[in-house]
Amino acid sequence: MPVHILKKTQKKKTATAHPRRASSSDTPVIPLPSEVLTIVEAVFRCKWSLHILALIGRGIHRPGQIQRALPGLTTKVENECFRRLIQFHIVTRVAYPEIPPRVEYDVTTRGKKILSIVKSIHALEAEWAGDNTPRTPSTAATKMGAGR
Repeated sequence: MPVHILKKTQKKKTATAHPRRASSSDTPVIPLPSEVLTIVEAVFRCKWSLHILALIGRGIHRPGQIQRALPGLTTKVENECFRRLIQFHIVTRVAYPEIPPRVEYDVTTRGKKILSIVKSIHALEAEWAGDNTPRTPSTAATKMGAGR
């Protein structure tokens, strides 16, 4: 069958309400992820980004010093973290025109706000360290959930 005949026989789709869907006034509107949520997710998801950000916040600004302070951090991963933190305007990169070249990183206003979140998490950690509430599920509860 020629293509032009198929196009003539196809029905035009019209926008109609789905019979099973509730009207927009019945259900709450869930906003799409914002830029802030995307940034926080990207930073908190990375194993090293928060450690790097915390070290910069404490005054360790040079990549070599950061790498020595975090055993297991490779140069490749460190550079990826720096790129992501710079992309989201959490840290700034300052390159000095010297021989040998010198690079330092500093926390921006956005970065300081994320550091305040990290400090709140550390405060919660210190608070939880004082009580005897278990932090991990018990073995029995884990086994029960595994059988489902």
